Amino acid sequence: MRLPANPEEAGLPAFFIKVVALGATANKDNPEELMQNFVKYLRFCEAYNEPIGNIAAYASIGMNMDEVSRIEHGKLRASDPRYRELIRIIKNTCAAYRETLQLKNKIAPATGIWLSKQHDGMKDVQEIVLGSNDPLGEKKDPAEILERYKDIIKQ
Repeated sequence: MRLPANPEEAGLPAFFIKVVALGATANKDNPEELMQNFVKYLRFCEAYNEPIGNIAAYASIGMNMDEVSRIEHGKLRASDPRYRELIRIIKNTCAAYRETLQLKNKIAPATGIWLSKQHDGMKDVQEIVLGSNDPLGEKKDPAEILERYKDIIKQ
């Protein structure tokens, strides 16, 4: 079996090779450098006309979803708030990009909702209102009910 000679032949666009290489060189002990890597990733997206995505953005700073989640929840690098701020900026940038695509009808609504749930922490919220199943109100005396609705009955 012959191995591909270059990334394009292998079906891997140069864009992704650059993003992975960018993340591989990331100094995870320097949040400012990680922010510079993220900005480079955004420039790569613009130059290669590629969409902005959370997973690739995390890869550009040498992290994965698990590490990002642990930083968000204060279980990794909790002593330095700059990491949380970096993750917040990345997530907000990706969310804003997705929202723009949804508003321009470039992403189907169901797909946009799914992506928001996966990456932005959005959840379905259901409101349950408990009340009595008494359409006539609190008055239970038949005479009062008759008095209340006598005009309707006459018609």
